[in-house]
Amino acid sequence: MVEGALGRGAKAIAEVRVRYLGDECRAGRGTYAQPAERYQDVRARSVEELASLQFLQL
Repeated sequence: MVEGALGRGAKAIAEVRVRYLGDECRAGRGTYAQPAERYQDVRARSVEELASLQFLQL
């Protein structure tokens, strides 16, 4: 029950934010775009690539 109330509250806050500030996230004098790929996914892929390179050097 509490989770539903929090969800409605978050939705209401998001609507007010978009109404008064716009739908783009601001960062400094420009705007911020969400990365296409999550940090966790990039890191996991990098670790896998590094492990495969170390295997080839043995």
